Order: sequence, then structure tokens, then C-alpha cells
Amino acid sequence: YQTRIRYVVNDLHVIGGFIATITYRGEEYVTTNPIGAGYFEVSKDSDVSDDDLVYHEASSSPWYILAKNELMSDDAYWIWDANINNAITFEFDFEEIAQPVTGAIYDEEADGDTVSMTCKHGINGIAAIYGANCRKGDQGSLPGGERQDGPMKEECYGKTSCDYTIDHTEIGDPCSGTVKDFYYAYTCTGNKYGVNVGSLGISEASGQSFTISCEGDDMVIKVADAIYGLNCQITPRVCGAYSGLAYGTSASPLDVTSYVQDECNGESSCTYTVNHSILGDPCSCVVKDFVYAYQCVPS
Repeated sequence: YQTRIRYVVNDLHVIGGFIATITYRGEEYVTTNPIGAGYFEVSKDSDVSDDDLVYHEASSSPWYILAKNELMSDDAYWIWDANINNAITFEFDFEEIAQPVTGAIYDEEADGDTVSMTCKHGINGIAAIYGANCRKGDQGSLPGGERQDGPMKEECYGKTSCDYTIDHTEIGDPCSGTVKDFYYAYTCTGNKYGVNVGSLGISEASGQSFTISCEGDDMVIKVADAIYGLNCQITPRVCGAYSGLAYGTSASPLDVTSYVQDECNGESSCTYTVNHSILGDPCSCVVKDFVYAYQCVPS
């Protein structure tokens, strides 16, 4: 998902053009008119602006590309700047179509903080959990937190940029009196498969298991993110000399994405058991939560 393809195109004495179709997970991404409507762009290295570009349909003379290459979409456009003896570099960035964006508020109470999301062509799937560190027995507790997909989608879906402020008076408080974290994931319009999130928070996550699954023929799991101890900085310790005090910035959540990916990626269903003896312990004496994000994608 961090791949960027660069096409350095040289014009040799006769006006030519650049045209492309990329097929990824069954979806086609083409050179569009205007170029900004799609996922190709002119590199910042080129001395050409989008306003300089000229467009022709794929079947336009003199190239007739459809007769020469059956893999080229008839929705693709030829692009150039009408000059000759020059070069233009085009780029295709997989980031917005290949991987969800994940983020969290974990260094203070999330209520009152703002989450910022941006997508070139609009925000698509959104999933979030407020208070993954809520425990069974906490006042008014919803152990493992409360999903906040609905409120975030209502405010941000389809926008190219959105600032969402967490307000417990509007979305509810999954465990009053507890300093809560906030975990979220979202996809951009070019990513067709949405995103799911989950948490383990009834008690210490180590020793607990969760199951994720994908329905539909040839759909499999693709884990985007997994964090053990998102609440390390805000939840008071329950043992040791500093019992009752939180670590603050002296402890950090542990990124364990690769462990869950190794076990679950490519499977239609997967049960993962959290084990601190394998993952490590990011903050001893803290009852830690576990959050994760994944997609269901074609195999």
C-alpha cells in the first residue's frame, strides 16, 4: 500500500500521449479527464500543471489504442500537454485504494479531542470505538467500549476532509469516571471494501481471544492494524510501587499488527489469542485493552 508507480514519458518529435489502466483487486483505475478526477497525477518533478493538459478519448486518432490493446479500458483518456520534444512524469499512488487509515487518541481522555480525516476523493468506510479500555465493573460500563461508526459517518461520509470532535454528551459515555481512549479506521473512496474494527476490553486482553471472519465467495481477511495496550498511558496501575498512578508518556502502546497478520491474513475466518509472553508487555501492572482493524478483500 506504500507503492507509488512513476511513468517517465518522453515525447520524440511527434505529439503523443500517456494512457493507462491499472487493475487492482478486480477494480479498474484509469487516466481520467480531468486527471484530478482519478488516481493518476502529474509528478511535482514535471514542469507541467494540470491546467496545461489536453485530453483525448482512448479511441481517438492517430493512436486507436483499443484496437491494439484489449486490456486498456475504453474509459481511459490520452493525456499530454500538446507540446513536443518534452517529458512528463505521471504517478499512481496505491495508498488511498489499498489500505485503511487508522488512528487513535490514547494519551488523554478522548472526550473533547478532534479526529481529522482526509481523502482525495472522499471518505468512504468509517469504524470507531470509544472506550476500548472500559472494563467489566466500571461505572455504567459497556466492556470493550462503544462503537461510534454511525455518528462519524453522519458527519464525515463523502467529504474530502473532516474534523470530528468527540463529545460524550452526544455519543454517550461507555464507562463514566474512566479516562477513555478512542480508536478509529477509515477508507477512501478508491478502496471498495470498507473497514471493520474490534476490541478486547472486558478484562486484561492477554489470554483473551477474538474471531474475525469474512462472508462471500473468495473473500479473505486483510489485517490493517492491531495494538496491544492502547490505554497504557491513561489507565492507572493496579500493582507495584506506583499502584493507582498512570504511566503517562513513559509507556507506549505496542504495535502488534504483524503478529495478527501472520496468523489471519488470507483466511476466511480466524481466531487470534492475545499472549503477552509472545507480544511483550508494553506497560506492566496495567489492565490492557487490544484493538484491531481489518478488511474483507478478494482472495
